[in-house]
Amino acid sequence: MKRGQEEIIGFVAIVILLAVIFLVFLVISFRSPVEDIRENSEAYYFLSSVMEVTSNCTRGLDNQALKIAELASSCRQNDKCNNDLGSCDVLNMTLNYLVQEGFRPGEDSVTKGYVLKTRYVSNLSSGQTGQDISSISSGVCGNSFSGASYSVPDYPGVITFELKLCS
Repeated sequence: MKRGQEEIIGFVAIVILLAVIFLVFLVISFRSPVEDIRENSEAYYFLSSVMEVTSNCTRGLDNQALKIAELASSCRQNDKCNNDLGSCDVLNMTLNYLVQEGFRPGEDSVTKGYVLKTRYVSNLSSGQTGQDISSISSGVCGNSFSGASYSVPDYPGVITFELKLCS
C-alpha cells in the first residue's frame, strides 16, 4: 500500500469513529428529557409547615388526631383510622387540599400544576429499600419545575415528601 492510501484509510476510520460517538450522544440526549428542577424555598417551608397539620384521622383509645408525618407512617403500614377510613385515603385527601389551598394551581396561576410524592426509604445493612406511599398531582406539568423535598424519620428509615411545582 502506498502512503497516501494509508492516510486516507486512517482519515476514514477517524470520521467513522466521530460519527458513531455523535450518534451515541444524540440517542442519549433524546432518550430521556431532563427535568429542570430549581430549589424553591417556598415549597420547602410549605412542606415543613404541612408536617405539623393535624388530619381528621384519629388513632388509639384517646382518639389522638394524627399529624401528616404520622399519617404517612400509618399509611405505609396500611393502618385504618378510628372512623374506618383508610389512612392512605385521608393522607391523599388532606395533602391534595393543602396544596390546592396553598398554591392555587391552574392555567391562570403562576403554578400551573404540581406533583407531590411521598416515599419511604430504609437504609438497612442489607441494602437500601424503598416503598412509594402516595402520589398526587394536578394540572399540566412540562419539564420545568421548582420544588423541594422534606424528610421525617420513621424507624428504621425516613419518609420523604417531594413537591414539584410546575411553572
